[in-house]
Amino acid sequence: MEKIGYKIKQLRETNNLSREYIAEQMGISDRTYSKIENNERDPTFEELESISQLFKIDTKDLLYGTPKIVFENKDSVSIQNQGTIVNHNSNEINAVYIKHLESEIEYLKSLLEKSKTIM
Repeated sequence: MEKIGYKIKQLRETNNLSREYIAEQMGISDRTYSKIENNERDPTFEELESISQLFKIDTKDLLYGTPKIVFENKDSVSIQNQGTIVNHNSNEINAVYIKHLESEIEYLKSLLEKSKTIM
């Protein structure tokens, strides 16, 4: 899975925004934001929501580049993920989608555990 800090940095650079500006908008220090971008620290749920709102994207898309599943016909399916299209027959789609969901669940569990230790 691509590291979240890299995704956030790409969004910031694509929008020609400074680290300082994003940190200020989020209400965190430049140093804290820099650690997030450099994958030295995972963002909290609140920080993820703030970043998503700043860039007007869904938090799920920020975390995973959530695939959009397109059913072309009863035997063929396309999965679009961040501009990449992968074709699968309908027998393969369940395994692919289940694997993706399992990955999402594991990541969210790790964030939840980290947030519990902070509280």
